[in-house]
Amino acid sequence: MSSGISLPAAAEEAIGDVHRAARLSAYRMMHPDSYVRHSYCADGVGVSDEGVATGPVRTGLRGTGSLWQRGPNQAGDALVLSWNESTHELEFLEIVRRRGDRRAIPGGFREFDWAVHSSGKVKPVFETGLEAARREANEETNLDLPLARWTPLCSMYSPDGRNTEEAWVETAAGVVFMTPAERAAYEPKAGDDAKEAKWVAVTEDLLTPGILFAGHPELLRRAVEFVANNEAAPVGARAQARELLEAVTV
Repeated sequence: MSSGISLPAAAEEAIGDVHRAARLSAYRMMHPDSYVRHSYCADGVGVSDEGVATGPVRTGLRGTGSLWQRGPNQAGDALVLSWNESTHELEFLEIVRRRGDRRAIPGGFREFDWAVHSSGKVKPVFETGLEAARREANEETNLDLPLARWTPLCSMYSPDGRNTEEAWVETAAGVVFMTPAERAAYEPKAGDDAKEAKWVAVTEDLLTPGILFAGHPELLRRAVEFVANNEAAPVGARAQARELLEAVTV
């Protein structure tokens, strides 16, 4: 029933998002086995005797905590690296989140839309992890590279502080190494959940837990590994990437 009150378009859109999330959560609660089928970490995911999905890591916590659904809460993270020809340093695109002032890699939860299935039922259709990474990079840092420039990096359980045994974060990360021409034409600009966006030199301490958010040090390490093996990257970038990897594996 309509209230007869006219709301701003932004408010209508926000209400619609809440309703869509609630309907999707209800759908997933009625189909706990879908958590296993759609998990990146299927080998470590199960369904309890009560029909509740259980994650690959025991946390001692139950319920959804501050996550929005039981089972895997799937995200996409964007690893953007480049070679600074002035300082001769391997750099990556870093953001500082508005909430908690945490240093992080651009990223966020995968979004979805509704589509009519061949059966005639309306079902949620998620964007891929790579699509989410590209979108988040655009929203949080103003980087707009075509999807074809992105390479799948990894899919993994994320050691997020919000994880419980019944709700956890999984990420599918994408990586891109920007050419000097692409970098020269681009200026980082924070937006959405980010209050800062800038190029930062990759250092050993950023590849180990403590400074970057949650599982981002491991994602950055894998991105550095990608550069070390990327024949298209400058010789200096590949050499420095190998040095960084050697330093953190000693």
